[in-house]
Amino acid sequence: MKAQVKLELRKIRDLGDNISDTFLFIRMHAGSLIRNYFTICGIFILVVATGAALMGHDFSRLINFYSLTGLPPTGSNFLVKVIFFGVIPGWFALVAVGVMVNSYMLCYDSQPGIPRPSTVWKVFRKFYFRVLLSSIPVSFLILAGTLFCIVPGIYLSVVLTNYICITVIEDVSLGTMFNRCFTLIRTSLWSSLAIYLIIYLIAALVELIPFGILAVTMLVLSSRDHPVIAGLMLSALSFFRLLFYVLPMISVSLNYFTLTERVDGLGLIRRKLQAGS
Repeated sequence: MKAQVKLELRKIRDLGDNISDTFLFIRMHAGSLIRNYFTICGIFILVVATGAALMGHDFSRLINFYSLTGLPPTGSNFLVKVIFFGVIPGWFALVAVGVMVNSYMLCYDSQPGIPRPSTVWKVFRKFYFRVLLSSIPVSFLILAGTLFCIVPGIYLSVVLTNYICITVIEDVSLGTMFNRCFTLIRTSLWSSLAIYLIIYLIAALVELIPFGILAVTMLVLSSRDHPVIAGLMLSALSFFRLLFYVLPMISVSLNYFTLTERVDGLGLIRRKLQAGS
């Protein structure tokens, strides 16, 4: 059996290279990524799916009540349930997927062969809560920049997109992570913005078909007073949304390696050492 060629992560990529290598990496590691996704992020997926099912059940009842009376139900705590059963579990799960992908990238870059779930898990458990805590000030800064003026929010979102990559792959503190984000993006702001826009657009388009079908079906079922089935449909919808987050996260990680290569040149140094030996 022919050995699989290892994809060099630490090299400079332009927009086209980033997109093509993202899909190449997924094609090369699809089975392994799925195993790691379910093994490491499975509990997060289960929590999100359960919360989505509960919200779908309540949403169906709200739609049915409104269609019969033309009035919103009194005493409804649906918004509170959205926060506690949707937003918070979704936030925990998105961080988990991001840490899993970057843990996988770190193991792939530093070790031979295809990363096993047990190996990726060791890295994941070390960094998950650190990244989760870091996501609070990162999200606050981006939100504040967006609310006060949209342009600073866009700028900060591009600069701070690499916070998971830096925290996991470089194993640095919160303060160092922030400094590193600004250092890496200094000469690559526009190219990074283009990469992030394109890859998230692609991910959205890929997600659109199953997402649209499930969303329309859920609304139809809700209007016909089938709360249990509507809840299950919303649960499946949440599953798809988490799964498709792997795609842009890989692209972000590859762009991180491009940024570090421009600043540090570690990949070039490694290749020179390998050539000399």
